[in-house]
Amino acid sequence: MDTPEERAVQYFKTGYNCAESVLKAVAEAIGTDIGNPQRFATAFGGGIARQGYTCGCLTGAAMAVGMLAGRTAPDDLAGKDRVYASVVRLFGKFKAQAGAVDCREISDLKFDQLTHLNVCCPLVGFAARIACEEIERSLA
Repeated sequence: MDTPEERAVQYFKTGYNCAESVLKAVAEAIGTDIGNPQRFATAFGGGIARQGYTCGCLTGAAMAVGMLAGRTAPDDLAGKDRVYASVVRLFGKFKAQAGAVDCREISDLKFDQLTHLNVCCPLVGFAARIACEEIERSLA
């Protein structure tokens, strides 16, 4: 497992949900002192608890950007704006790749093995990659 993209896909294939896989892989790639970061993302799999809303790949990526490049003080308005801009770019790139941002439109809420392999795995990897790119851009 070399790249965040590969790590995220591997985590997904071993049983973590989409949001957990993206957040865990990105946190490990960029580095954080938060233990078990995937715990923050557990409820977001399947478009928030399999409800079909915003894809867990995307929410995991957004959490990773906030966790690793977000502000630490309420008066850091520039930091908030920087992270918001990064997440807006994430949404745009993800929608261009997946055709939608909601899980129900991407996967038809099919959480079977075939859908996971053919639809979700590539998006898990893609989301991890673009999250890392946005974090690096934010921290530059």
